[in-house]
Amino acid sequence: VHYQDIEPIIYDIIHCKNCLYTALREYYPKAAVNAHYFIQKMQPLKMAMMKFPMDKLKYSIDDVFFAYYFALSCVEDCFIEDRILAYAKLWMRISWLYADCRDSEMEKYALGKAHTYFMQAYGFSKPDDKHLQQLMITTGVVCYKVGDKMNGLKLLAAAVTVPDGTDARKEKARELWKKYKDLPK
Repeated sequence: VHYQDIEPIIYDIIHCKNCLYTALREYYPKAAVNAHYFIQKMQPLKMAMMKFPMDKLKYSIDDVFFAYYFALSCVEDCFIEDRILAYAKLWMRISWLYADCRDSEMEKYALGKAHTYFMQAYGFSKPDDKHLQQLMITTGVVCYKVGDKMNGLKLLAAAVTVPDGTDARKEKARELWKKYKDLPK
């Protein structure tokens, strides 16, 4: 997939034109959908989805926003386990979209939503140590970006102490902690 004037690797979204299920690539096969209910619920939206260009070689930024916001609407019906984390990752990537568009107000809004969901995911999910470590680092960075420096630093420091975490992630957490501890926010 190629997008106009933006980095494609960041905007990794998949959409099924038959059932309208839309999700990040990593979540696409993980949905726990009641297919009949979901398809019935999505039927009225099929007309709106006709404008989403499934067979284009290049997508505009408006097409990408449409896909991401539609993916947000699919999370509630399609996920049981990773619902909160799916919301967090979508909102974080939406904030990147707004940053690319230089819309700082909406970027701040989307980062705030990402912060809320990442903090919930950290508090309520029970990932294995490697995934926990990545969640701590990502949440720490998002905390810092929204001005929650204290929680950000705590999470980055905790990521270094995860028993079965990877050495590369421990080093990354140390680097980020050193970078953020002296910066005002």
